[in-house]
Amino acid sequence: MVPGNPICRPTSRGCIQFPSCFPFPSAATVGTTTRGIILGILAGVPAHADPTTAYTREIVPLLQNYCYECHGDGETKGTFSLDGFKDLSAHLNDRKYWINVWCNLRSQVMPPSDKDQPNMAERKQLLAWIERDVFKLDPNRPDPGRVTIRRLNRTEYQTAVFDLLGVEYDKRKQDFYRTLAEKLLTYAIGRGIKYYDATTIDLLTARLTKNDGKLRELIQ
Repeated sequence: MVPGNPICRPTSRGCIQFPSCFPFPSAATVGTTTRGIILGILAGVPAHADPTTAYTREIVPLLQNYCYECHGDGETKGTFSLDGFKDLSAHLNDRKYWINVWCNLRSQVMPPSDKDQPNMAERKQLLAWIERDVFKLDPNRPDPGRVTIRRLNRTEYQTAVFDLLGVEYDKRKQDFYRTLAEKLLTYAIGRGIKYYDATTIDLLTARLTKNDGKLRELIQ
């Protein structure tokens, strides 16, 4: 910066003059602004308590009220216990265990109809906790799961062959020629088709395909 001129920036071609209404922010100002932006972004991100903390403070009281009579405090009705774990972290990561709880809660099978029932808000709270902290589901970023590779249909297969090889391939015609070759071979040899006839059928099918299905081309 040129002394005496706080709004002049030196360059290789001289000094660039900026209007006085275009002040350059100080390092402190930049730092404060950056922190403000970051805090503003973080403020919009929902924060969840640690899973073990949320379980101890929010979930255990509900389980004690509605479930421990049969599945806690030493009771293991149906050989199912909600407090018989040794490692809390492993317990909260046992998805096979919690899927049973989730299914019974969601279908309202549990608690039994003759026992005290959680209200709808409490039931939703339990389900939401299992989905969020055990199943690790995020409604803002849903996981579509594994995408299964499916077989191409006839039209897609023909188009793919043409795009890759430049060959117009009609699967229906190919299937027809193969069926015709099998019928002709069955008639010629007087028996049913065996696995070792595959090579002969392939040759007949190829010849029919090459000659557009003309049967006279099979006669030599």
